Amino acid sequence: MDELIFPAEMPLRIEQITKTGGQIDIYAHLQRTQDCCPNCHTTSSAVHGRYWRHPQDLPWLGLTVRLHLEVQRFACGNNGCPRKTFAGGMTELLPARARRTTRLKEQHLATAYLLGGEAGRRLLQLLGMPISGDTLIRDIRQSGETLPATVRVVGVDDWAFKKGQTYGSIVVDLERQQPIDLLDTRETEAVTAWFQAHPEIEIVSRDRGKEFIKAATDGAPQAEQVADRWHLLHNLREAVVNFLQQQTACVQAVAQAPTVDQDQAEAIPAECNPAEAEVAPEAVPTSLVAQESFSPPTRQAPSPRRQERFDEVRHLKQAGYSNRAISRQLKMSTTTVRKYVEAEQCPRYPAGRVSNSKLTPWLPYLEERWQAGCTNASQLWREIKGQGFSGCLGLVGLWASEQRKLLPASQRYSRQQPETVQPSLIRQTRPVPWSAQRASWLIILDKEKLDDEEQAARSRMLEVDPQVVTVERLAQQFIQMVKERSGQGLDPWLQDVTASGIKSLQSFANGLRSDLAAVRNALSMPWSNGQVEGQINRLKFIKRQMYGRAKLDLLRKRVLYRAPSA
Repeated sequence: MDELIFPAEMPLRIEQITKTGGQIDIYAHLQRTQDCCPNCHTTSSAVHGRYWRHPQDLPWLGLTVRLHLEVQRFACGNNGCPRKTFAGGMTELLPARARRTTRLKEQHLATAYLLGGEAGRRLLQLLGMPISGDTLIRDIRQSGETLPATVRVVGVDDWAFKKGQTYGSIVVDLERQQPIDLLDTRETEAVTAWFQAHPEIEIVSRDRGKEFIKAATDGAPQAEQVADRWHLLHNLREAVVNFLQQQTACVQAVAQAPTVDQDQAEAIPAECNPAEAEVAPEAVPTSLVAQESFSPPTRQAPSPRRQERFDEVRHLKQAGYSNRAISRQLKMSTTTVRKYVEAEQCPRYPAGRVSNSKLTPWLPYLEERWQAGCTNASQLWREIKGQGFSGCLGLVGLWASEQRKLLPASQRYSRQQPETVQPSLIRQTRPVPWSAQRASWLIILDKEKLDDEEQAARSRMLEVDPQVVTVERLAQQFIQMVKERSGQGLDPWLQDVTASGIKSLQSFANGLRSDLAAVRNALSMPWSNGQVEGQINRLKFIKRQMYGRAKLDLLRKRVLYRAPSA
């Protein structure tokens, strides 16, 4: 029994085990007849006295365990030693002055690293190892760090203390898949200094930001740089989006619905014709949705204010201002500034449309009841509420008020329409205009991954403009090179882009040429920043888990922690 509970090298003998409430008390004493003085290392067998220590130990069957250890105190026989007495050593189980055994502290520390202070405290309370959250935090701060002596392949990226304001840098050992350092800044000088302190680095994976490119070039000139493949594909999609934003007809063609046959058009009642019905401009009367189609959504001309801002951005850019300087001066987001700089003309946006709401699933029932003569909003609301509708009466009332515009003036506010009145409907469903961002996926994704509706939309878009066919072909060629890790076709691809005359793709290609060596490595080496992005997600989780106590020293220890292998 003694050997099962205590380390074999400690001759502890159990005298008694008792249980009181939810705690087990184990009484034992140390069976040593002699010990060495920690100062002069003189062996002494003269027992000076005894005392008790009461540390907490690992739980047993879910119950808290408290040890009661009788410790011998020996008298030092060396007259020249300043220490007159000393306690018998128990360092294998219990350090000096500790109130927890070493094995219990290791469990506390592992829980603190994984869950933090308060979450760890709540879990340990249930497991029979109670401790305060503050003590867990202190354990983390007092623990040491075990970092690899050398590192060969690293990935670097930034992470946000406070998004949009303060950023740091994380460095990950891609071979061991373990973070090795956390910096409190992403400034080029600090990252360069870190690289210079590790001359053994052979490969650096990073995104395409200028700061990290310069830091890797200046701090680790001996290392091969690898551009992140995800960012390459992301930049390609941005180029496709920029192209589609200038091709209004292409995006309109994507949302174009099938045309109405002449027989169907003649079957539509005259009072349902938006050109003849006296309704508000925003209301579009129709017959049943299955019998009707709409023309492509039109693009509104840019407002004078937007056009003025667009001209200001282009003027400042031509004067030599950077995008950030323009953003500060005009108080615009850098994203909008970049979009205006890259656009050939002021962007035009689709006209407004009616969005889906809670009422949308219930429209077929409401339309059926309305055409049956029930034009009382409260009654309709009660009926669909009984069927599971969770919206308010006002939502149904707004819908009903639009429908009343087509009723005769004398009957508009009747609860039930007579049989002589055939209520018509103003349909609120319209083809949803596609944004350039959404339409870009029709070009980027494999054709096999698109459903029938998306493939039809893709076909319509490709038929509108031959340039779209060129963009689709060049984009798929580049994506295929990334997937197959084959860089042999990169140079011919860059030449094809230059000859295409498509400015957005040419801008993307120029960016590749400025970082050509790293791009070639990305298309031939297995390394990428995917592991770094995963570690940043883990860092965000830890940071949000720490209840406002995520200062860099504590955050650094938790991020760099690696659980011991079993």
